[in-house]
Amino acid sequence: MSRVPNTTRKDGIYHFRRAIPLDLRPVLLRSELCCSLRTCDAVVARNLTRTLYLRSQELFIVARNVQTLTESDLAALVQDFYATVLERENQLRLIGQTSLSEKERLARVAHYSRVLEQTRNDLATNNFASADMIAASMIKKHGWSAKLTELDVRLVQQAMLRAGCDLAEAVKARFEGNFTYVPKDMLLQVELNRASAQDTAQRDGH
Repeated sequence: MSRVPNTTRKDGIYHFRRAIPLDLRPVLLRSELCCSLRTCDAVVARNLTRTLYLRSQELFIVARNVQTLTESDLAALVQDFYATVLERENQLRLIGQTSLSEKERLARVAHYSRVLEQTRNDLATNNFASADMIAASMIKKHGWSAKLTELDVRLVQQAMLRAGCDLAEAVKARFEGNFTYVPKDMLLQVELNRASAQDTAQRDGH
């Protein structure tokens, strides 16, 4: 009988052993899978090893798709995105040399209405690719590139679309003379509420 793959023998007993891929070791907190097969029979050991090998493959697939981002992480990211875009939009307003004509103002309102409609459609149809560039930019900005799973990246893309809906509404409101728009998405509200509570705590501490 040839050697049984992915096993070692100790005192005649077969033990299953398989190295964990390097990228999954920080997730699974170990470098190897190992367990006794409780048999001295090579045929039995081979069958058990084959089953464990397939199960370990499934484990690796699941581990690679485990979400690592928390709601707080996503909330901080979308708030950064939301605040940055609105700040830049206002800077452009402040450095403008001339005021908009009514025709230009209405054109901007119509434009952001279309942006809102398209973003909502992308969100509804899971068109995450439409947010790929901005999601990649925010992931890089926050230093998360090395730690995110494929599922995490999709969550960020979805969060960008959610924030994008509120952004389109906020900018549209500004061209309608309303600078007090409050975002509706829960991710943005979570971070805004956290920041507000933090400010209150700091004031009370003085």
